[in-house]
Parts: sequence; C-alpha cells; structure tokens
Amino acid sequence: MSMLTRIASIAAAVTLVAGLGAAVSSTEETQSAWTDVTYTAVSATAGDWQAPTTNTCQAWKQNGKPTDCTVSAITYQTWNSSGADTKRVRDYTVAFHAPSAKTIEFSVDLSTARWSGGSIEIAPWQWSGSGVGPGSQFSPAAGWTCADLPVVTGTASDWHSNTWIRIIEKSWDTVRCP
Repeated sequence: MSMLTRIASIAAAVTLVAGLGAAVSSTEETQSAWTDVTYTAVSATAGDWQAPTTNTCQAWKQNGKPTDCTVSAITYQTWNSSGADTKRVRDYTVAFHAPSAKTIEFSVDLSTARWSGGSIEIAPWQWSGSGVGPGSQFSPAAGWTCADLPVVTGTASDWHSNTWIRIIEKSWDTVRCP
C-alpha cells in the first residue's frame, strides 16, 4: 500500500468518526406534551401460587425475649464419592446474624447458596430424592419433609449462629428425613 493510499484511508476514518460524533451530539431529548396516568387490574382465576423464595429467621435470647435475626450468608461445599455407587454430598453453612440468640428458627432456600469449595460439580444437583445427612445441626419444623428441599425449615441447635446442614443427593440409608 502506497503512502498516499494510507493517508487517504486515515483521513477517511477521521472524517467518519467526526461525522458520527456530530450526528450523536446533534440529537436532542424529546418529551411528550402530556402524560396520562393509567391503571390496570387483573383477577387471578386459576393456577398454582407460591410465596416468593426468601431466607428468613426468628431468634430468641436465653430469657425468651426476641432478638433481631437475619440470614447473613448461605454457602456450601460439594463432595463426590467415586466408584459404581457414586454419591454427591453438599455441606451447607447457614450463617445468622442474631445477637445473643439462644434459639433460632429459620426457613432457607438452599438453592440460593454460594459455592465455597470442594469438588467441582459436573452436573446439576438433583433435589428430588435428596435427604438430610447425619450430623446436621438443626431440628426440622413440624410438617417439613425432605420432599420440601431445597427449602429447609427448622430450628438450629441452641447457641449456633452458624448452622451446618448436610444434604445427600439421591438418598441412601444414612439419610434422616421426616
């Protein structure tokens, strides 16, 4: 490419950029002459309704008086067994901010948890058929069953501001489920 062709190409590019800049800067914001307020109403006639998924808790001090409670974090680590009978395990930590709390009741959606280490998952987690593993630090609420997973509702072990919950995919004999 000759020197003259290069200079012509650069000049054309500069002219194009300058032209686009002028076009953009010459546009003005417009506004309608009026704005009408409108209202819409709809009646639900069929379907299944579910409450929005949230992570909530209530806490009480040793003297029975309530104290503030928030779910501050939910994290998990994944562990995979190997061999013909492969099992996957997730160890969840539910962290509560509940000053001086002895007892914490909670309802958390474990599917909102953040991965914090362990084995890398190669397939989506299967909640159907999963169960609670031994050593989990909570008591299930009346009426809660493993069929409710990924939502867990229960009472943390006393004085635990971080509650550990083991979930085992596709249950086997060590799982406890109401």
